[in-house]
Parts: sequence; C-alpha cells; structure tokens
Amino acid sequence: MIMRHIPGRGWRLLLVVAVVVLAIGSAVAYATIPDDGVVHACYGNNGSLRAFDPSAGEECRNSAVDLLTPAGKAASAAHADTADSASNAANADNLDGVDSSGFMPASSIYAVTPARAIGPLPVSWSIETHGNPIVVQFSGTGFATSTGLKFLQLSVDGNPLMLDGFHFSETGSHRTFPTASATARPLAAGTHTVSIEASGVSSDFNDRYYITVLELPLG
Repeated sequence: MIMRHIPGRGWRLLLVVAVVVLAIGSAVAYATIPDDGVVHACYGNNGSLRAFDPSAGEECRNSAVDLLTPAGKAASAAHADTADSASNAANADNLDGVDSSGFMPASSIYAVTPARAIGPLPVSWSIETHGNPIVVQFSGTGFATSTGLKFLQLSVDGNPLMLDGFHFSETGSHRTFPTASATARPLAAGTHTVSIEASGVSSDFNDRYYITVLELPLG
C-alpha cells in the first residue's frame, strides 16, 4: 500500500469529520438509555462491565450480575434512592431468611446506669432484671503484697462468673485491671446481686470499682 502525505488543509478536514462521528456515536449511546433514566449493566466474573438495554431484548449472561444505577448518579446514591423500597426489603429478607421486623429494636434493651463503688473488696450492687441474659462489663484497681498474677472475680448471686487477671511485677502499687465483659445465663425476673471479689489481690479505700449491666431480651 502506498502511503500518501495529506496536506495541512486535509488534516483539518479529517479532524472535523472525526469529531462529528464521535458526537453522533455519543448521542446514539445516550439514546439507548431507557426513558426511566436507569442504566442496566452486567458485571462479569472477570471484572468486565457492559451496559445493555432490556427493552431491546438484551440481558446479562449467566456468569454476570445485573446492576441497576440511575443515570448520572454514583452507585451509593442510587442505592440510597431505592434502599427503602418494598422490593429491596424483600430481597434483603431472602439473603438472611429473616424479616427485618424480626430484629430486636433498640428500645427493648434494658441498660443499667454504670455504677461505682469504693474499696476495699468485696463490693456489690443490686440490679433488677426481666428474666433475660445479661452482659456485665467491669473493671477496678488493686495492689499486691507479692508479685505474680492476681485476679478480680465477678459473681452474680454468689456464683462466680469471670476472673479478670493482671500480673503484678511489684508490690504496694495500685494498678488498674483491664476492663472485662462476661455474659450470664437468663436470670429470673427480679432483684439480683452483682459483686466483685478479691482473688489474690489486696485493696483499700483508695481503690475504685465499676460495672455496667446490659440486659438483652432474647425471648
């Protein structure tokens, strides 16, 4: 093939033609977006993304996922527009097999205001429950008369529930035990006693102890 040099005027003409062709192609592509303003796209397993028009009989292949995105909007915004629709709610139910109304509302959680007590150990608090499991978060301080691993023991109605340990490398210094959490089996409705006791650790009026009780109605 013989390549010929195109004079400067010819190049300008060719450039104009190319721009017109691209403009026409863009207009045709935009025209394939349905009137409802939704772009249908197929996302393949290999990461490819292809737009299609279901009104023209097009569809995704078996290995691709159909994505719906309103034209001109980011995917997150598109989801926000339809997140509360009945169809999306039904799809979410199909994913986990649980209707959204079956989740426990926050208003049904009983929380006991965090309580504090001054040492020495043992210290205790009375709590009211409604016959459900409870989660107890607790922490406190103490000192050791000998080095080694010492514990705070959490009990409910006198039954040991959890040990919170701390290794003392020196004696006589008050140290803070790490905050710990424990779950107790469903308790009968009524008044119960939560206590923190010493297990190898010493305490006095300089020490402080804290609990927070959360009751989770699961029945």
